[in-house]
Amino acid sequence: MVKIPHPGAYPSPKDHRDWLHRVISKTSIEDIPVEGGLDDVPLIIHDQGDLPICTGEAGSYLQMVNQYFETGQMIDLSAMFIYKMNRKIDGLPPDTEGSTVKATVDTLRLRGVCREILFPSTKANYEKPLPGNRQLGRILRNAYQNRIIAYTKCLNLDDILVALSEKKPVIFSMYLLSNFYKARRGRVPNQVGGDNVGGHAMLALKYNQEEKWVKVAQSWGKNDSLTDNGYMYIPFNWFTYNVKPDFPMLMEAYTVLDYIPEEVDRVPDKLTVSKGLVKIEINGQSIKDLRLVPFLINELGTPLVHTDIIEKIIGNITGQKVKVVWDADNYIIKINI
Repeated sequence: MVKIPHPGAYPSPKDHRDWLHRVISKTSIEDIPVEGGLDDVPLIIHDQGDLPICTGEAGSYLQMVNQYFETGQMIDLSAMFIYKMNRKIDGLPPDTEGSTVKATVDTLRLRGVCREILFPSTKANYEKPLPGNRQLGRILRNAYQNRIIAYTKCLNLDDILVALSEKKPVIFSMYLLSNFYKARRGRVPNQVGGDNVGGHAMLALKYNQEEKWVKVAQSWGKNDSLTDNGYMYIPFNWFTYNVKPDFPMLMEAYTVLDYIPEEVDRVPDKLTVSKGLVKIEINGQSIKDLRLVPFLINELGTPLVHTDIIEKIIGNITGQKVKVVWDADNYIIKINI
């Protein structure tokens, strides 16, 4: 009987501010090759055991791949560090065993990930709090060297395939049913079905449109009969299946944005400020006579003050959750507390 690893991925709240990969990419699904993705990389395969840290494992793989192509070295990175950082920002209840993929990419963007040797992914480190300030400072400094620049969201299988065709790995979470665990030598059955198991995070590396599979790095070790030396091949229909109406099996997916725009798309050397001022509303009430007025940049169509910065400042002042929306049609920054 196959032992089913501990599920540990949950869907994150929808956020309309996520950049979409289809907006950034210039590639169409119709233009991608039959087979594509990353050439084989010497990933250090992990085994999460009975720990619900798959979001951290998939994140560590993601950054291992990025660092490998940047430096030519495969460095083992800490899944447990990512998981611990995720739990600080994922918004899930404190007693939740698991996290979200969105929290993972945010952790990689804000904190990075330290080497495995500095914070091993063990049960002992899972059960105890982060170390004291001196040791934690060393860990955080090391992690900061392994950050991503930004990330973009993949909404469906087509987006995932396009990203892979551009040599970008994709971290994703999927709601699994028990048929998934009938895999042999890494080949997941075509038939989607079985009992509910829970969410799991993985890293997509390759695809084949003729055979209709996505190759993923799994965090269940190399010797498990389920995997092919640590990897699995998931049929396309697992990505497109709905467990029930409005409940897709594919929870969410992201790829790292390592994007340098062509010359025609670059920000202009000179920017002009619109004569019309941007209005500000707090909880629907218009605010006047602010000391700092967020002017509008004509060439970019955006205010000088970024909405994320406003959220952080007001959130720190009020101690409450703040949502800031830019209404481009009416030139209004809407702040809701």
